[in-house]
Amino acid sequence: MLNKNRTGGALNSNLRICIQQNPLFKRILLILLAFLVAVSFIIAGVFTLVYPHNVGQPAGALSSSTAYYKNGSNFYTLSSSVQHYRCTRSQHSGSNDYTTSNPGGTCYTSSGYYYSCSSCGGDGRRTCSRCSGNKVIWVETSEPCRNCGGDGILNNSSCPYCGGTGTDTNHTYITCTTCGGSGTVSCSTCGGDGQRYHSGTSYGHSISKSYILYTYKNIDTNATTTSKSAFTRATGYTVNFNANGGSGSMGSQYFLVGHSQAIAA
Repeated sequence: MLNKNRTGGALNSNLRICIQQNPLFKRILLILLAFLVAVSFIIAGVFTLVYPHNVGQPAGALSSSTAYYKNGSNFYTLSSSVQHYRCTRSQHSGSNDYTTSNPGGTCYTSSGYYYSCSSCGGDGRRTCSRCSGNKVIWVETSEPCRNCGGDGILNNSSCPYCGGTGTDTNHTYITCTTCGGSGTVSCSTCGGDGQRYHSGTSYGHSISKSYILYTYKNIDTNATTTSKSAFTRATGYTVNFNANGGSGSMGSQYFLVGHSQAIAA
């Protein structure tokens, strides 16, 4: 009976001699080895594509009793939704963004305040009513009649030029004496300040709903994101597996339409 170690050593020795003496055999052996390595990589790649266990997997199994939401290609669960409110009156203090419907005294003022004068638009001046903003006015001037010297009698008769009045009447434009030629006058409502003062009566609470701030959690990355608009409700379905004649059993699993997830073992 041959010794196994000696037989194996003889075979290895003969194989080395064959490779050294036959270059063609050596080349065929290298090609065969490269082919086996390539085939192993291909098999590994196909297995990864068919069973993508680590691609887009949720942190845990999905539940049909949980509400899921979709935004773009991402899927979420709703962590919280907070109603925000705002003061409907302009006389408020603070940021005017509250998460309570009773923000205390922030929606009204109990002290006086200034506001823009509605009569002059806050400029403090109004159009001059005498010249209508034209800066000049049309006036009459009188002087002694040049023809009768102011007597009203010419050649023992009533002066035909002045009608016997002894004066000549002329019309001309002069600078408006009311506004001094500026075309505007100080606003009488606000005294030229452009503002009026409110005595400071309380307005009380006047608040309304502003928006809802949603906080979502990504089921794949656990990252959270906030939005003032609600995401679309995702559609899901439950798959029941049968044994197909086998002895094992497998529970049902919940899936989301458009979401990549592996079949739980």
